Amino acid sequence: MPRGDRGGKSTGIGERCVAANCGNTRADGVSMFRFRTVKETNRYKIWTNFVRTKRKDWTPTYHSVICSAHFEDKWLSFRYRFEKDNMESRKRKCRLIEDAVPTIHAKPPDPPAAEGNSMPMEDQDCVQDNVTQSEQSVVKSTHPGLNILSGKEKSDYQDSPPKKIRRAYAKREAAREDLGTLSEENSCNVGCQINMRKRMKSKRCQTSLDKKTADRAYNIQKLKTVDKGCQTDANVIFEKPKLKDAFVQADIRGKRRNISTAAHIEEPEGPPSSPIVQEETDDPDFEPPSSPFSDDTESDRSDETQMQNRVEKQRKFIVFESNLMELFHTCPQCTKPVAAEIQYVNGTMVKINQECGSCSFERSWFSQPSTGGKPICNLLMSAAILFSGSSPSKALKLFQFMNVAAISFNTYISHQRYFLYPAIGFMWQKYIDRYHNDVLLTDQTVNLAGDGRADSPGHSAKYGCYSLLDVDEGNVVGIQLVQSNEVGGSVQMEKEGLRRSMLQLQSKNIKIDTFVSDRHPQINKWVRENMEGTTHYFDVWHVAKGLKKKLFALSQQKECSDLQRWIKSIINHLYWVAATSKGETDQMMLAKWKSILNHVANIHTGHSNLFPSCQHGPLEGADRQKKWLKPGTKAYEKLQDIVTSRQLLKDIPRLSHGDLQTSAIEGYHSVINHFAPKMLSFSYHGMFCRLVLAALHFNENNNRSQATTVDGSLKYKIVFPKYKRGESIVRKIPVESTYEYVDSLMKIVFGLAPVSRMNKSGVQLYIDTPPPLCSKYDRPDKAEAVERMASRFIQTRQGNQHTPGLDQGTSS
Repeated sequence: MPRGDRGGKSTGIGERCVAANCGNTRADGVSMFRFRTVKETNRYKIWTNFVRTKRKDWTPTYHSVICSAHFEDKWLSFRYRFEKDNMESRKRKCRLIEDAVPTIHAKPPDPPAAEGNSMPMEDQDCVQDNVTQSEQSVVKSTHPGLNILSGKEKSDYQDSPPKKIRRAYAKREAAREDLGTLSEENSCNVGCQINMRKRMKSKRCQTSLDKKTADRAYNIQKLKTVDKGCQTDANVIFEKPKLKDAFVQADIRGKRRNISTAAHIEEPEGPPSSPIVQEETDDPDFEPPSSPFSDDTESDRSDETQMQNRVEKQRKFIVFESNLMELFHTCPQCTKPVAAEIQYVNGTMVKINQECGSCSFERSWFSQPSTGGKPICNLLMSAAILFSGSSPSKALKLFQFMNVAAISFNTYISHQRYFLYPAIGFMWQKYIDRYHNDVLLTDQTVNLAGDGRADSPGHSAKYGCYSLLDVDEGNVVGIQLVQSNEVGGSVQMEKEGLRRSMLQLQSKNIKIDTFVSDRHPQINKWVRENMEGTTHYFDVWHVAKGLKKKLFALSQQKECSDLQRWIKSIINHLYWVAATSKGETDQMMLAKWKSILNHVANIHTGHSNLFPSCQHGPLEGADRQKKWLKPGTKAYEKLQDIVTSRQLLKDIPRLSHGDLQTSAIEGYHSVINHFAPKMLSFSYHGMFCRLVLAALHFNENNNRSQATTVDGSLKYKIVFPKYKRGESIVRKIPVESTYEYVDSLMKIVFGLAPVSRMNKSGVQLYIDTPPPLCSKYDRPDKAEAVERMASRFIQTRQGNQHTPGLDQGTSS
């Protein structure tokens, strides 16, 4: 009986995968997809035929499900793959992209092996270890380097070979194929059912190191080895070494993406600005790691040392000075009273010297460890201030008011420049490169939405940020920061941001099927002239927002007050036209839109040949409370002018529909207000990194599920938003936000700490920074400027002293 029928060996409860030989449940770490969700599409038949390939007479039911193990990675959402490969995130329910079909069948269970061929478990482990260590492959990979870093700070890029099946399955298959080639020492004679080989372990590795633990180890230097027999120490711990082919010269990475083709597409897999470790070795094929952040964790450190790599994760406490000094009043050797004093305070770290006059015992005690000569908590405080979106001046002022030892503002600026900015830039560049590679490898077009944001209202903005959103994934996939003096004025920044964003995608040969934006005339013209083959829609929210402003202004005029109660209905009608007109002709959309003029006059039939009558039912109760507008009145005539305006009729056929909206970008702009408030000014680097932090936070939390109570009921709240003008709405309460991106950034920061210095030789974020706005003006000499200001005030005072006499003379 197939495992899909009887559940196999899975011990989980709940829905089971219906595929033959599978039977997975959610307890097995997979996601389930119901057949009924695709019943109205062509995929329903494809999914059914996939199961029937192994189960001939199977018929799907209402509760039939299939697990994610049967889908190639290209069918899973990009966000799920990126977080799984890079962020060590919690188990998250994965999502399928449109047109996803299962293609991977589960392997039938092997028949029970004969007793005579059994092997001891330890021998099987050794065989599996040998097989794993023998697997070697090299893939060509080239990359020009992170364009966000300076030339001397470029990292090595690697690409991973494609894989079609799960890694564990591949290892099992390789082990089975190689069992027949093992030496006679690893086999048993049919006539002898006893394994006479002595139990022994490989000298290469005496400690097991699971992959998850290995991935978390940072700053681990590679060992000096030579490939001649087994020359390693018995205490050495490492995974399979890096080998170099004489012609390819590419790293063998531990993490591999489940991608089918195109090894020529590069992918960043290293930290920013990591110096190449120079080691002498006699093996020409051995290459030391180019970065202490390498995914191939090969360590000769003890477990205690590895734990110290994440010492920043330990809890910290605020301790009063008197309570701290009580711990040093007694000698730890002779227990007699001793003299102890605080020698110095370095930010959050304190050094205490203790000396005993009785037994000559002395020591120096530090309140925290250091990394690269820097107290860990000092760097951690700077990172926490920036990654939380806080203002450094306010945060440090808080510690000052509490009289808590903290870093200075200048120290924060140095940490920000040499550790925090490079970490943020590297993580964002890695995300963008992987997104571009994912689109290219799947050979799919993308649907994008774009919108701009100025850092201050009005026409005096200094920065303009243009953001791109993948409407299918719901993630921010592009950020362009433009300074006003780059383009001659703030009104030109949005167009320039769009141009840079599209040029970046075109340089990667990424095809854009649909683009959604607002109705900005400059944007509309540039897209029409430079994005041939791309369908350009106008975001319906922006169109409705502009229309609502015009209607509200009209309702304030004399004899037009009756229109005010119709504003909400007219805006809803606009949304309805956009939502119900997918695939319809332009004439049909216009006919639907113009029907509103008859509806407000209580005429519900005879609109046009294409749209003859309204589709609503009988209007009763609250729907009848609004006063009908009479044709010929001022309110009706003015409304007709707005509804049938030339510009609006041109825009109606291009209204966005379905999921093609920019509402998610507006949500991202709200997140920016937390990390980069408009009331504060930032440097060019500071503004860019805070935009990236907002994007990382948004991408991780934009699809949060709805929170529930203890009894499982969904949570809601009633709010009174300003734009509703006193009306209340019901909103879903999402679960709490997560901050796994902060943990990933912390790893990069504390990986940079030992190798970077806070001087010109340190790692720096490299972006083409435009000159400041005041660069076109001559800077006066400070002393002369002060002297002119003082003389001006002196002249003013002298003039005031003569004023009374002047007044008297005038009056006489």
